[in-house]
Amino acid sequence: MRLFLGTLFALLACSAGEKDDTSTATTESDADTDADADADADADTDTDTDTDTDCTATVSGTMVGYDGATPAGTEIQFCELTCFTTDTDATGAWAFTQMCPGSYKLDGVGEFVEDHDYGRIRAHVDLGADDVAVDEALFLPRVLGPATVTSAGAPMTWGEVTLGLDLDNLTVPFGYEADQIWVGTVDAPDVPGFWGVAATYAITFVPLATQVAAPFTLSANAGLAAGDYDVYSVDDHGELEGPVGSATVGGDGEIPNTTVSPTILSWLLFVPK
Repeated sequence: MRLFLGTLFALLACSAGEKDDTSTATTESDADTDADADADADADTDTDTDTDTDCTATVSGTMVGYDGATPAGTEIQFCELTCFTTDTDATGAWAFTQMCPGSYKLDGVGEFVEDHDYGRIRAHVDLGADDVAVDEALFLPRVLGPATVTSAGAPMTWGEVTLGLDLDNLTVPFGYEADQIWVGTVDAPDVPGFWGVAATYAITFVPLATQVAAPFTLSANAGLAAGDYDVYSVDDHGELEGPVGSATVGGDGEIPNTTVSPTILSWLLFVPK
């Protein structure tokens, strides 16, 4: 009997010892897991901190309308993979802060008012890692319309501009009527400087970024000085494209019936050769 009890106590002692060992092993494993989790959390925090450190640029500017006013409430979009949106204040000013490095499209979007629109303007902005502030002055032209584009390519006239556009050669952005185009003119002082050309005259279109599949004809009563001009276009990303055509202006200051071939119907800039 005494031998049996001794054996029983010994077995119980061993069992308790094994349980303690297992508990200790589990605790050490949990400690390792917690340590790894803490390390991952620290790494994530470092990564977030590094990313946020790069996103410190400010892109700002002022919007001016065709009548010299600074239209409040005009929508400004700043787009890369996603779009940031803001409105101009009472002085026409706008700003985007904490922007990351990247290649952006900057859009000023006017509102339709009766028979005209403030228009649309698009610029291309590259932000580098070292950029702190970028300022862009944007000008919203007045555009007239709409005029109806026909499949026959019959000439359409808006004020001083006449175009021969064929509906079958146009692809209009979503949200606009496929056969309606607005057109406006811009004189030299109001042609935005960020395109880097000394344009003396410009023709601008809405919808912005309408794709053009074939050349079209153009004439305008521009009041330009006589001489030869290159015609440049602005592409869908807001960068200069061209020359996409040329024109010779006579003593009457008019752009004669000429052919241009931009890939995007956006802005046409007339630059002296």
